[in-house]
Amino acid sequence: MAIGLIMEFDAPEGDVMALYDQANIDMRTHEDHPEGLIFHWGAKSPKGLRVVDVWESKAHFDRFFRERLGPTSVKLNLPRPTVEEYEIHAILKAPSLANT
Repeated sequence: MAIGLIMEFDAPEGDVMALYDQANIDMRTHEDHPEGLIFHWGAKSPKGLRVVDVWESKAHFDRFFRERLGPTSVKLNLPRPTVEEYEIHAILKAPSLANT
């Protein structure tokens, strides 16, 4: 079952979006799309950084965390986020996103 995650990071001082960009570079997310990731966005938030993901399953996210996000978080000294997890009932895509 698909899951949705909302992660809120209390950001350290400095350019939080530069840190987000560096994390994605280190995880190679643009060159090597994470298996099972359906949708992702990240944005500056009042607390620092908000990331929203939709994954095919919890197992897919757990593997991504174990292999990429966890080690990158340690390397970049990212704070532990607060996480809300949801079982996704339905996903609707705009026609322009149907093949993405």
